[in-house]
Formats: sequence, C-alpha cells, structure tokens
Amino acid sequence: MKSFFIFFGRIFSIVLIISQVSQAAPTPRFSGALGIGQSTVASAEGGSSRVENPIGLGFFIDYPYKGSYYLYAEHMRSMSGSSTGVGLTGVGLKFYPWLSPAHFKSTNGGDVIASKTIQQSGYAFYLGGSGGFSQASVPSKASVGLNAALAAGLSINGKAGAEFPMTPNWGFKGEGNFSMSMAGAGSISHFNMIFGAYFDL
Repeated sequence: MKSFFIFFGRIFSIVLIISQVSQAAPTPRFSGALGIGQSTVASAEGGSSRVENPIGLGFFIDYPYKGSYYLYAEHMRSMSGSSTGVGLTGVGLKFYPWLSPAHFKSTNGGDVIASKTIQQSGYAFYLGGSGGFSQASVPSKASVGLNAALAAGLSINGKAGAEFPMTPNWGFKGEGNFSMSMAGAGSISHFNMIFGAYFDL
C-alpha cells in the first residue's frame, strides 16, 4: 500500500501543476470504484499458486488528451477479507467512441446563442489499455496447507466501461478490467467488475 500512496501522490501533484499552468487547461478527474475481483498468482520456478478474491477495487486519475482520448493512471487491488496482497499500477489511454466526458460540460453560447446553455446527457462508453507494474505477496495459510505466493513484473491491462454523469463535474462509472503479467518473476493475472464515482479535481 505504501507504493500506492507514493505513486498517486506524485501523479496528483503533476496533474495539479498542469491544470494550474493555464486557466484554459482541461480538468483532470479522480475516481474510485469497488466490486468483485480475483487475482491468480504463481510463484517463479514452479512454486506455489494462490488465488485472492472476491473483492476488487481501483483508484484512477484521468486527464484529457485530445478529442475523445484521455490519459489515465490507475492502481487496482484484489482483496480477501481485510487482506490485500496483489496490486497493479499503470498508465494508459482511454477512448470514448461516441460521447466523451467533454460533451457533458456546460457550454456557454457565443454570438449565436449568447444567453443559452447547451448540455448533453446520457451514457459515455469507453475502451482503454495500459501498461505498468504488478506485484503480489500472498501470505501462507499453514492451517490449510497453503504456501505463500510471491511474484512481480511488467503487466498489461485492458478495460471497458461506461460513465453516467450526474452533473458536469461528477458522476457514476462501472468498468471491467483484465490484467496479466508479461515479464518478471512468477506470473499474475487479475480481473474485476467494479462500480464507483468520479469527480473533477
């Protein structure tokens, strides 16, 4: 968990600096989500294999990039009871094929509709992919004969989800993720279906 706070502390500082450089700069967003999730961990060199479930959670920072594309940083974890031994941290790109978050912002009219405000509503579907680092340390359970499982390495993640804005500045979201390690010691795979909320920073 320490690495999570360090990582998001740095990302939070960067997006705040960027957003304050220019008043016209796009607004970053923070979101958190909770739901079901499962991680499967296999230690290196034919070691033990463990599963951590049934809870999944994630924290995200989005930053508008260009048009329907958003950059994001993420940290996701699986949990078994109050214990969490698997974490995935990465950066990636999201694509909104139809309505993007920018379409839900209130737009004050110029010369044509000076006294009017236009605001769209509906769902915003998105797809995304990221790369990063995953690590796992699932403790042993001697009482049931389960050994500890340790793994770490580079990983990739794919996601699909939808957002439902409640106002131009916050709303609800739901998404599914699938991650797998590509290089490193041992192997880690993770999936989740999580639901939560987002808001502008």
